[in-house]
Amino acid sequence: MGESMATPLYLGIDPGFRNPCAVLWVQPMEGNERVMVVSEYYQRLRTTTENAKAVLAHHLACGYGPLSGAYCDPSSPETHVVFSEILGVKVQAPPGASR
Repeated sequence: MGESMATPLYLGIDPGFRNPCAVLWVQPMEGNERVMVVSEYYQRLRTTTENAKAVLAHHLACGYGPLSGAYCDPSSPETHVVFSEILGVKVQAPPGASR
């Protein structure tokens, strides 16, 4: 897209190493009833730190504005910390999710 976005932008993160790490950039639509997937990142055999750095590089290269939030699989709190530190936004489990 290459332009700053006025609407909220969130990340959905599903970490992985052998099974791929998948990240979606999504924007809520229609009163938060639907989301539009703006971009995706999908990679195998990279560490959490490598993936987080690649996600940040992709985000910056696309020219997206600030993230409104990021949500990650609740089974890996360590992943939340690494992505939070690198992306500069709080990464948390989705509301109502349990381990």
